[in-house]
Amino acid sequence: MRGKDLAAHLAEIYKNNANYCAMFISMHYVRKAWPQLERQHAQSRALIEKREYILPVRLDHSEVPGLPSTVVYLEAGHLSAGQIAEKLRQKVRG
Repeated sequence: MRGKDLAAHLAEIYKNNANYCAMFISMHYVRKAWPQLERQHAQSRALIEKREYILPVRLDHSEVPGLPSTVVYLEAGHLSAGQIAEKLRQKVRG
């Protein structure tokens, strides 16, 4: 990936290539620039496709700016990594 424009690469992934976008949300996620880029492209795609594309996993009590309050989060505070992975697998497999 050396030399690759990561902003353009991630935009392509979130806007066109990924089937879902799992967001692991914490106070650190909300503050950093790269997750904001991810969120902007994922929200754009979710709006266009009108389907459950964003799968938010909340690791603490942080709120995501711009994500509608009606979106249901997976509350992961009491779950193991394996349980989180299984719940996401169930969601994407139907």
